[in-house]
Amino acid sequence: MTRWTAAVSWLACSLLVVACGETDTTPSPPEHEMEASTSGGPDTGSVVRSLEGTQENWFAAGAKGQGATIDSKGRPARPAGRYVNEGRGIVAGDLGGEGWLMGGRDGSLNLINASGNSIETSGPDEQRLVLKGRLQFISAGGNGWLIGGSRGGVQKIGPFGELQTGVETFPNSTVSLADASYLNGEWLVLSDDGRMSLIQDDDISSLGQRLIINGQPRTSGVTTVGDKWYVFTDNGYVTIQSGGNVTEPISLGDGFQITEVTSQGNTIALGNQSGEVALVTPSNLPNLSWNDALEGNRVNVLVSSARAEIEASYDEWLAVGPEGKARRLDRQGQPLGSVATVGRGEDLQAARPRDDGWAVGMKSFSAIQSLERDLTPEGRASDRFDGATIRATAAGGGQLLAVGDGGHYRVFNPDGSTATEIQTLESEARLTTVAWNGGQFLVGGQDGTLTRLDPEGEVVSTHQPLGDTAIAALSWSGKFWLVVGANGDIQRLRRDGSSFGDTGRIELTQINDISFEGSKIQNNSGSANERWIVAGAQDGDAALTAVSEHADNGTDSGDLPSDISNFDGPILAIGTTGNEWLIGGQQGQVARISTRLDVIARGEGIRTVLYGNAVRAIQHNGAEHYLIAGDRGAIQRLLFDARPESTPAAVNNFEDVRALAWTPPVGFPPGPCASGVCYNGSCIEGQETKFCCESACEGPCRSCLESENNEANGLCEPIPAGEYSPDRKEQTCQETDPASCGQTGVCDGDGGCEYWRNDDSGDPVQCQPPTCSNGEVTGAGTCASADNGMCQTPEPESCDPYKGCNDKGTGCKTSCRDPQDCITGYVCRDGTCQAESSMQADAGTETMADTGPNGGGNGSEGSADGGGGCSTTSAPLMPSFEAFALLLGLVALRRSREVGIQS
Repeated sequence: MTRWTAAVSWLACSLLVVACGETDTTPSPPEHEMEASTSGGPDTGSVVRSLEGTQENWFAAGAKGQGATIDSKGRPARPAGRYVNEGRGIVAGDLGGEGWLMGGRDGSLNLINASGNSIETSGPDEQRLVLKGRLQFISAGGNGWLIGGSRGGVQKIGPFGELQTGVETFPNSTVSLADASYLNGEWLVLSDDGRMSLIQDDDISSLGQRLIINGQPRTSGVTTVGDKWYVFTDNGYVTIQSGGNVTEPISLGDGFQITEVTSQGNTIALGNQSGEVALVTPSNLPNLSWNDALEGNRVNVLVSSARAEIEASYDEWLAVGPEGKARRLDRQGQPLGSVATVGRGEDLQAARPRDDGWAVGMKSFSAIQSLERDLTPEGRASDRFDGATIRATAAGGGQLLAVGDGGHYRVFNPDGSTATEIQTLESEARLTTVAWNGGQFLVGGQDGTLTRLDPEGEVVSTHQPLGDTAIAALSWSGKFWLVVGANGDIQRLRRDGSSFGDTGRIELTQINDISFEGSKIQNNSGSANERWIVAGAQDGDAALTAVSEHADNGTDSGDLPSDISNFDGPILAIGTTGNEWLIGGQQGQVARISTRLDVIARGEGIRTVLYGNAVRAIQHNGAEHYLIAGDRGAIQRLLFDARPESTPAAVNNFEDVRALAWTPPVGFPPGPCASGVCYNGSCIEGQETKFCCESACEGPCRSCLESENNEANGLCEPIPAGEYSPDRKEQTCQETDPASCGQTGVCDGDGGCEYWRNDDSGDPVQCQPPTCSNGEVTGAGTCASADNGMCQTPEPESCDPYKGCNDKGTGCKTSCRDPQDCITGYVCRDGTCQAESSMQADAGTETMADTGPNGGGNGSEGSADGGGGCSTTSAPLMPSFEAFALLLGLVALRRSREVGIQS
C-alpha cells in the first residue's frame, strides 16, 4: 500500500505541475456568439390584398320610404326578388330535376335555380329564344322538357336548358298548342282545337301524324296518374292509356271552366275560373268537391310542395292567380290562412315549391319573388320614412342623409341602419336633392330653400339663392356648389352656402324650352376638363348641356348638347367615373357621354339595362363599377363601360328606387375623387389625377399614392425604407446630426422615420466621446439600436493598476513615472505599473522559497493568485518547483526500496 501511495502522490503532483504550466488564459467568446441562430430568413411570400372592404356598399332608397343595403358586388342584403327572361315576361314555368325552366311571351327561355339565379347552361347564352311564336307550355318529363307554342311548334330542351332538337310543327301551323304530358317514353300533345297527338320522346318529328282525338271540345290541360293520361276539358275529361286507347268522355257538370290541371302522386288537382280548387284521386272521379281558394280570382297555377326535387318539411298546395293573389291549401284541398297579395299585385303566372317556402313568377314584371312558407315575402323591407318617398341620398362624414317628401330627412349609418329619428324642416316642402361637400350636407327644396346640415342632421343655416324657384339639382365641385333651378336658373355658392357672382341662366338656343323639373346634375371633378353636365327634358325628349366652372355666370355658351336623338325619353339619372358620364332614362336605356358631350360609341353607344325598367339613379363606386336602379325596385351592377355584369335583382318590395349613395369606409380603395370629395372629406393629389384614400393614412411615412408606396393609389401603405415623400418632405422626416441619435431624413419601411442607430452592418454611430474622472473611464456613447433618439453609454471601468486619468480626461493613464502613478501593490518599472510579486520573482530566487502558511512561494503573502495552488502569474518559479517535485518523488521511491530490502 505504501508503494502505491507514494506512486499516486508523485503522479498527482506531476499532473498538477503540467496543469499549472499549461493554463489557458484566453477569454471565452461572448455567449451570443456561441449560440446557434434559430431565426429564419425574411418572409418572401406575397400578400394578396382585397380592396373591397366588408363595409363598402350602396344604399338604395325610394318610394314608400323603402331603403336597402347592397354590397360592393351588387348583391342586396335582403333581395325582394330576381328578374328573368330579359324582361320578356313570364307565361309558363315548370320545375325539373335541374331547376326551374321559365318561359316568356316571345318564346324566350331561362333556366334558374331556387334563388332565381340563372343556371349555367351548355349553350352560348343563359337566355335564348325558341320556337317562333308565343310560348304556351313547358312540361317536364323524360330527360328534360317539351315546350310548345302558338304556331303549333314543339321543341325538346335538355336538363341543363340546352336545345336538344329543332322546332317540329303541327301539320296545321295555325293551331295553338295548349299542353303536353309525358308517360312511358311518349308525349301526349294537346292543341287548342281539341286534337291530341302522341309522339316519341326520342323522335318528336311525328307531331300531328298520330292523332288520338280529333276535334273534341277545347282542352284545359292534361296530367298523368299511374299508367294513364287524364285530359280535361272545361266540363269533363277522358283517359288515355299508354299506347293510345281512349275512354269515352265523362262529364263533370256545367259551369266549372277548368283553368289548371296538375297532379302529385295519386292526386289530381284542378283549378277553375272562379278561384276554386278540387283535389281528387282517380278512383273518386268524377265526384269533385270544390273549395274556394282565391275568392273569385282565376286559378292560374297549382303546385305541390311534395316534389321529388324539393326536400320540403311541409306538405301543402299553393294556388296563385291574377293581381298577386296566392293561398295555401292542405292535402285535402282545404284553404290555410287568408288570401295573400304578393308580387306587388302583378298577375302570377308561375309558382314552385322551395325547401323553406315558395317562389312565384310575375307575368308582366318578368320577375320572381321568394316567399316564406306562410307567404310572407322574403327580404321584406320596412318603411323608414313615414311612408314618404325618398327623393335623394348622399354619403358623408361617416353617415348617410336621405331627403324626400314632406320636408322629411333622416340620417342613416353606412350599413343602412337608422342613426336618427325622422326630422322635418319647418317649411315641410318636398326636398328634391342633397350633396356633401366634405364637411356638411346641402339640401335643396321645392320652395327654393337651401339648407345646410351637419353630419348629425342639425340645421346650420338656410339660403334662397334663386328666390322662390324650386331647386332641381345641386352638385359640389370641390371648390364651390352649382345650384340649378327648375326654370334653368343657375347659381354658384361658396362652401358656406353664400352666393358669389350674379344668377345666370342656361340659355343655349337648342334648349330654351327645356324643363328642369326633376332634372339631374353631375360634376366630373376627377377629370382634367372639369365641368358639370345638366340634364332635363325638351318636349319629352332628352336634353343635355355642360356648365364650366370658369365661365361667366356659370354658363359656357360654347357647349352644345350631344347627339342623343336615339335616346328614348328624358334623362332621369346621371353618374360619373370622373372622366366621363353615364346617363340613364326610360325603358332601361343608358349611354356613356364624353367630356365633349359625345355619345361614346365603343361597343354599344346606347344600351338597355334593368330589363327595360326605367333608370332613375346611377352611382359609381370610385373603382370599376356602377350600380344602377330604377322602377319596380330593379338594381343591376355594370362595368365602367356600361356592360351589365349580372342579371337585375329587386329590392324595396319592388317599389321604385329614386336615389343611390355609395357608402364605403372612411376613404375608399383606388379610385378618382369622382364627386369632387372623398368620403373622409379630402382628395389626394396624384401625378395624373386625384384619388381617395381608404383611411386617414396618418404618419410621416405612410402614403396612398402608388408613386410613393409602390402598392396602389388609394391604398394606405408604408413608404419603402430609405425613401421619403418628395411632395411632403418637410412633413416627412427631418434629417438631424448623427450625434443627436435623431432622424436620418428617410423612412424606415414600417410607416415611421428612420433614426440614427447602431446595427451590425457598420461602425457604431457615436453620440458621446469617452470620458475619464476619479480613476474611472466611461467609453464612447452610441445610438441605441432599439430606442429612437437615445444615446447609450457603457458602464464606467476602473483604471487599475494605474491611478488616475490622462491629461485630456478622455481615458486612463497608460504609463507611469513614479510609484505614485500606480495603485497599492504595484510599482512603476520601465514606465509601466507592475505587481510587486512579479518584481520579487524577477529578482531571482531560483531556490525553494519559504512556503509560509499558504504553501506559496512568497512567505506571508502566499501565491500570486492570493491562495494555495499554482501560481498563474509567476512563470520563473515553474522550473524550480518542477525540480523540487521530481526530487521528492525520487526520495520517496528510494525509501520504499530500502524498506523492502530491510523487510
